[in-house]
Amino acid sequence: MQNQSGSLFENMRTSPSFQIIAVALSLVSSQGAWAEFTPVLNEIMASNDVTLADEDGEFSDWIEIRNSGDTAGNLNGWFLTDDAANTTRWAFPSTPLAPGELLVVFASNKN
Repeated sequence: MQNQSGSLFENMRTSPSFQIIAVALSLVSSQGAWAEFTPVLNEIMASNDVTLADEDGEFSDWIEIRNSGDTAGNLNGWFLTDDAANTTRWAFPSTPLAPGELLVVFASNKN
């Protein structure tokens, strides 16, 4: 996970079948709101076959984001990417997160 100033935080659980070789999945902010709103990559499920289905009943990889801060915030202006050369690959729409709230995002190529 990365903010606009380039600070990098890692908080991922992995299994032996899930290896990050060249590029880590990143959560990137276009805003300087790190002191107040603190979303983190809480968990990642790669090669999802049975753990959690999306709204269409399909088993896509997923990313769980948690607001670890004490302040509510919004993911608008934040991005997910798996490409260090394209840090704005997928933009979050307006998505409020309360302190401690979890959000699961499916990496399904659907919007």
